[in-house]
Amino acid sequence: QVLVEQWTHENNEAEDTCPLFKDSENKDTNIEGVVERRDTSSLTEHLTDLQLILLAFLVEHSDVNPELVHARRFYLGQWIRDAQITCEQLVKHPPKAKKVEDDVYKTEEELQEEQDSKVKEQLEKLEKKKELLKTLLQKDIIKPSALKSQRWSVSSSNAERIAQFLAAARSLSINFDIYLKKILIELQESAIGLRTKAMKALAAIISADPNLLHRDDMKMGVHGRLMDQAASVREAAVDLVGRFILDKPNLTLQYYPMLSERILDKGIAVRKRVIKILRDICIQQPSFPKLTEIGIKLIRRINDEDGIRELVAKVFMDLWFTERHDESRDGLIKRVVSITETVAASPDQNCEWFTLLLNQYLKPGDENTTEKDEEQRTRITSQAQKMVNCLVDSVLKLENFSADNPSNSTRLVSCLHTIYLFAEAMPHIVARHATTLHPYLNMKCSQHSDYLVLYHVTRTLEITLPLMEHPSDEFLASIEEDMISMVMRYGQMIVQACVSCLGVVINSMTHNYKLAQDCFKKFIICLTQYRKSQASNPDDPDLASQKGLVIRSLFTVGLLCQHFEFDRGSQNSFKLPTSVQNQVYDILMCFAGSSDEGTGFCPYFVSQCSRG
Repeated sequence: QVLVEQWTHENNEAEDTCPLFKDSENKDTNIEGVVERRDTSSLTEHLTDLQLILLAFLVEHSDVNPELVHARRFYLGQWIRDAQITCEQLVKHPPKAKKVEDDVYKTEEELQEEQDSKVKEQLEKLEKKKELLKTLLQKDIIKPSALKSQRWSVSSSNAERIAQFLAAARSLSINFDIYLKKILIELQESAIGLRTKAMKALAAIISADPNLLHRDDMKMGVHGRLMDQAASVREAAVDLVGRFILDKPNLTLQYYPMLSERILDKGIAVRKRVIKILRDICIQQPSFPKLTEIGIKLIRRINDEDGIRELVAKVFMDLWFTERHDESRDGLIKRVVSITETVAASPDQNCEWFTLLLNQYLKPGDENTTEKDEEQRTRITSQAQKMVNCLVDSVLKLENFSADNPSNSTRLVSCLHTIYLFAEAMPHIVARHATTLHPYLNMKCSQHSDYLVLYHVTRTLEITLPLMEHPSDEFLASIEEDMISMVMRYGQMIVQACVSCLGVVINSMTHNYKLAQDCFKKFIICLTQYRKSQASNPDDPDLASQKGLVIRSLFTVGLLCQHFEFDRGSQNSFKLPTSVQNQVYDILMCFAGSSDEGTGFCPYFVSQCSRG
């Protein structure tokens, strides 16, 4: 205790000139200045002060964090060793005296005596320092007052900066760049084992300081190993990046492009590791700007090998259908937004993957089904129901703003498309919203997105209407009326959806075959009249104006024959000498043999009618 007080008293004499305390009551600010400047000329002058400040911090906080006791002993042992090495160097290789201008009248012996005196004084100080440090090392507990901890108290961040500053003066830190470049050079070795070991060495170094990944030479070295011929080296490189970018969002932006490329890697282990890293990015960094792109990249692997397909399916289950602990409604909305954005970004709006994904976990149970599988199915169904409810709420909110904002219109289409995809996999959870979706069949279409709204709503109703509990006759009649109206007004995509929906409603629910027959007769009459007019007067100018109606009639007749069996007793009220199918076939074959440019569609219509 006396040695400590004596040593601190000697250092207090220079306290007025020490930058740690000069002209400021804020000690932390002054310490930052010393550490940031890294002034080597003042290093020797202030090294002991920094050591004692760091030691005071370790003593003061050792009760809260017992690990700091070992840190204190390590530093004391290191400083004792440094002092001992310095003493040995001074004894073995004492510095020679140098003559300066003021010493012109002194002999070399006198100069050497002065130099020896300085060395002796320096050795005495080092011995005192060693004695002090050894005493501190032997004492497990030291009163903070002995080190003036009340005056030298620093924050944890500044204690860390002091430790870094002291470490920067050591040979390992000084030569760090040389060692690191040597390891990076080893990444170019021809032997696979050496390259793999070099990657592991880099991982150990980066674990101490992940910010090293910002270096250009490190980025080039990692990128080169991600393209390595050996799968084991590529896997080690992927693992290295994945271990550290999750805690550093700025690193994620830098390494995401090269990491995402490896999802196409030939090595299954590499692809699996990349998929897991991308999953962790989505979960731990929900604000990452490339989340939708990640979803698309993962989707494209849904048809890979069994192991990859199962992993991708599990990833999407974790991302979308696993409820987080104490998740708020905002968390549910974020997951719904993620699904809709991924659906909207899917190439060519091909979303079979979504239905495939849900069916994989919702397929009916068999004798091998476990209780865990049933619990998972129940959980996914519950989450899907919440998501559909959230989607319907979003549709109702977007309805009033979609006309004024194109982005809202796109979001409306994405929400309805996602609802349709849920209906394909789990129609019972969407059936309750059929009456809510029905009014969208009457919207006015002025842009492409409006037609997509009609299409998705019609397809959704087609699937969900048979599952409604006791729908009213007025509601079903309104559906039939809307379907017939859209068949007469809209293009091929919507007509196909409407006829299919009409077939479900009439065949399964209302049995109003007369409505289908009347629609069918209108188009047959149109085709018959056009056929007679063309045969009697091929040059009639009115034929050209009727061509659009004829093409619509050809297409719709084929669809009606596909969804209704007009030759059955309950559906046949035409009283024709031959079957309806044969009559339609004869009419369409006449158009197929015509030279009219519109009849290029006829082979498709004929195939629609040939049901058996």
